[in-house]
Amino acid sequence: MSTRHITGYSALSTTFDLSVWSLGFAAWIFTGYSSRSLNTTGKIIRLVDDERIPHGTVEFREAETEKNRIIEVLTRNVGAAVGVELTFKKDKEGNFVPGKVNPLEQFDRNWLIDLVVNHLDDDDRIEVWWVNKAIKDHVLPAYIRPSALSLSMLQSRGYNSFTRPSKPADIIDPPDLIPLKAQLVEGEVKIISKTVAECAGEEIRTLYKRSGVKPKGKFYKLLADRIEDLITEVPERQFEGFPPIEGWGMHCRPRPTEEEILFMALKLKSSKENWDIYENGEGRLYWEEVQVPENMMPEKGNAPRKILANRIEQWFFQTEAGQQYQSYIADIKKSG
Repeated sequence: MSTRHITGYSALSTTFDLSVWSLGFAAWIFTGYSSRSLNTTGKIIRLVDDERIPHGTVEFREAETEKNRIIEVLTRNVGAAVGVELTFKKDKEGNFVPGKVNPLEQFDRNWLIDLVVNHLDDDDRIEVWWVNKAIKDHVLPAYIRPSALSLSMLQSRGYNSFTRPSKPADIIDPPDLIPLKAQLVEGEVKIISKTVAECAGEEIRTLYKRSGVKPKGKFYKLLADRIEDLITEVPERQFEGFPPIEGWGMHCRPRPTEEEILFMALKLKSSKENWDIYENGEGRLYWEEVQVPENMMPEKGNAPRKILANRIEQWFFQTEAGQQYQSYIADIKKSG
């Protein structure tokens, strides 16, 4: 692979100045082409060398075939991630039909790339040649593929920081800032700032935060709201009982584990009387909305616990402190 920097690829560089991508645009990018000038010139631009490919050529038709496959993969997986298939609306005949993602709908760029790189099944796999290059050039955050950076570079940049090619000096989510800072106020944890420089031992670090995408299904919304409520909960047992990270004060709860997510989901049944929620004993959760008015379609669905955990990872990203905490605990357990 060429050692050329992202800024050396004109079309690719331009795409990284965009903070959101539509699914249709993203499908072309993951295919290896930019469609930004397609409507005006009738050509797509090959990302690897900025060559313009006219509509009607063999290469265009082959690229379009792959783009159509990818847009189906994206539509299905994005829809599943946000629970859009659990929502219903009436069609022209008055029948309830499940919702679906519009290819023109825009989503957070980094979230879409993370979805493709880390959350697709093998059958849906999409090879993206520019991911490591983009991370090394700091136009993608390293959490998408930490192995793309050396350990020293990862420690210097952090997991979440990135820049835009047109403004390389403006660092987004730099590692010396804590995305959320909480403080004990009259016995309760309060968020007091969203970008506060680290001050050793003085703040309570939050370990995860909402991503740029929120679920649409009713049950998924309930579960996500419950997990969001826990962002600033301070556990009595700090650092899982291990010595604290040097320079840290207290920390809030880590992002829930697979087992904790299943437990939280089942607890929703006792707090929400209009839901029937149960687990089949094999790790699959079922939910169904009850006592629904006749003119509405009740929501029902099911998912293995692993899929639920995957959804939570997509709805909630670890903060820089969360990444540090996870690495610290993992290293202690590995060495012990």
